[in-house]
Amino acid sequence: FQFSSECEYDETLPYYVSSSSGKNWNTGLSTDKPFQTIQHAINNRMDCQIIYVMEGIYRNKDFGTSNNKNHKNKIIWLNGVANLKILGYPGSTKPILEFDGPGAIIGGSKTSPVSNIEIANLEIRGPTRNINWQEAMDDRLTKSSYYNGRGIAIWAGHHIYLHDLNVHD
Repeated sequence: FQFSSECEYDETLPYYVSSSSGKNWNTGLSTDKPFQTIQHAINNRMDCQIIYVMEGIYRNKDFGTSNNKNHKNKIIWLNGVANLKILGYPGSTKPILEFDGPGAIIGGSKTSPVSNIEIANLEIRGPTRNINWQEAMDDRLTKSSYYNGRGIAIWAGHHIYLHDLNVHD
């Protein structure tokens, strides 16, 4: 897969993220000092950078605590992001991105497209396994984000490479 930019990813130090041992005040530059959230790594990224997501479960803000079934919380917001790789850490179990809102990875718009992005080696799990038929029918006209979430939704952009992903429920 060829990106449209001239990135040399091996010239930029990668960031590391760990849901269990990370802290967003860490440097994120080693497995010993990882960030806690993927979004924090994205918000602080440099051009042409790799973010390694270490084994663990990553959830959207307020996951499972809100009675509001129509919140806007996502795990990763990519609007306007370019020249970035988000990869599961090599040699480990796939990290799990679990959401109960509009989606795990959302981004791209006409004014803020996504470009030159690679996302790989992740498991993405939505709330479907917890929704019964009656709940779904009751919400069919409301269309709350809980019932209409998407694992990955990139609405505008180019050179987007998604592979080795398990997206379900």
